[in-house]
Amino acid sequence: MDPLDFLRVADTLSNSAEEAEIRTAVGRAYYAVFNYIRSYLAANNLRLSNHQIHDKLPKCIRNSGINDIQHVAQKLEELRHDRIEADYEMHSHDWNPDTCTLIVDKARETVNNFQAYESPELVSGARNYLVNVCGERLL
Repeated sequence: MDPLDFLRVADTLSNSAEEAEIRTAVGRAYYAVFNYIRSYLAANNLRLSNHQIHDKLPKCIRNSGINDIQHVAQKLEELRHDRIEADYEMHSHDWNPDTCTLIVDKARETVNNFQAYESPELVSGARNYLVNVCGERLL
C-alpha cells in the first residue's frame, strides 16, 4: 500500500461536518507522513524496530547530519501531537473542517519537504545516529 493513500483519505474526511471523521482525518494525515518516511528508509535498507518508533523516527531524521531537514522532524512531531489530541482528548472542541484542512496541508507539505532531502546521505546519517548514538541493533 502506498502510505500517501492515507493522505487522500484525510483529504476526503477533512471536509466532513462529523467531528469523528475530522478527527480520523487528522490521524490519517499523521500516518501518511509517518509511514511515508518509514517506508522510504526501509526501502533503502534502514529498517527500524517498532520499539518506540514514533519517538525514534523524528530523532533519526533530526540527527541525520542534514541540518536543513530539522523542520521535517519538527512537523512530524507536531502532526503526532495533533493525532494524539484528536484520538484521545475527547473534551477538545477545536476540531472543525478548517483546522483539519490546515493539518492535512501540513502533512502534505511535510512529505514534499522530506522528498527534497531523500538521499543516500540522509539514510547513512540516520543509520549512524541510530547505531552509534542510540546503540540500536537494526533489523
